[in-house]
Amino acid sequence: MNESSHLYLISDGSLHDQIMTYAWVQGTDDGRVLASHSGQGFGENTSLRAEGWGMLSGLRFLYQLYRFIPPLGTQSPCSI
Repeated sequence: MNESSHLYLISDGSLHDQIMTYAWVQGTDDGRVLASHSGQGFGENTSLRAEGWGMLSGLRFLYQLYRFIPPLGTQSPCSI
């Protein structure tokens, strides 16, 4: 990934037969997939909640990634 590349996080969620599922994919503007995940949501069964689970999961992944592996030239906000 170069400095002019963009990083995208795309997520989706659905409700089918009272089961919430979600998925997300992280990639670059040139189509390279860097990470992906899918799972089942919990709580009141609504499609909006399933969408929320997808976005929350993807953002938590990015947060943990940055927390433990900071971008080059920066310092991690935590120490181990």
